[in-house]
Amino acid sequence: MLREPGRSVSEILEVSASLQLPGDLKRRRSMLGEPAELPSLGLTTAPPPRRDRVPHVLLDFRTGDILREVFLILVPAPKSYEIPAYLKWHAFNYCPPTEFHVAILKTWHERFGAVLVGIGNDFLEVIVSNPPKTLDEALQLAEEEYFYCPENINDRLGTLSGRAAELMVDSWWFFWWD
Repeated sequence: MLREPGRSVSEILEVSASLQLPGDLKRRRSMLGEPAELPSLGLTTAPPPRRDRVPHVLLDFRTGDILREVFLILVPAPKSYEIPAYLKWHAFNYCPPTEFHVAILKTWHERFGAVLVGIGNDFLEVIVSNPPKTLDEALQLAEEEYFYCPENINDRLGTLSGRAAELMVDSWWFFWWD
C-alpha cells in the first residue's frame, strides 16, 4: 500500500467533491494508456447469493484461512467513504488516486448504502444495504466499476452482464488492484 505524502485530508476531500464520475475515471484510464472501452456485455445469469462471506481483511490471501491476528484501527472520519482520505490510501499499478476512492465510495454510499468495511494493501471491501434492483441499474454500476477497478471484470468474470448479475445478488463488494 502506498500513502500519498503532502496533501491534507481536506485537500483530498475537496478534490474528490469536484470529480465527475464516471467520466473522470474514463479519462484517467485513457491517460494511463489503458483501453477506455467497455468489455463485452455477455449473457450471464445471476449467481446464487453468497451467504458464507468472510471479509477479505480477515483472510490469509495465500491460503484462504482466517487469520489468527488482525489489526483494527480507529479513523476519525465522519463517513466511511472518507476513510481513504484520512489514510491517504491508494494501492499501486492502475489503482486510482485517493480522491477517486472517496468520490466513488460516496456515490455508492448515497445510491446503494455502501459502507467501507475493509481495507488492505491492494484492496477495498464494502457491504451494501441496497444493491441494484434492476438489470439496467446493475449494468450502469458494472460500467462504473469497470472504470474504477477493471480487475473485477477482466480477471474474474470477463463480461459486464456477469458482474451486473453478481452485483444484484451480493451485498459484499470487493475491489482489488494488482
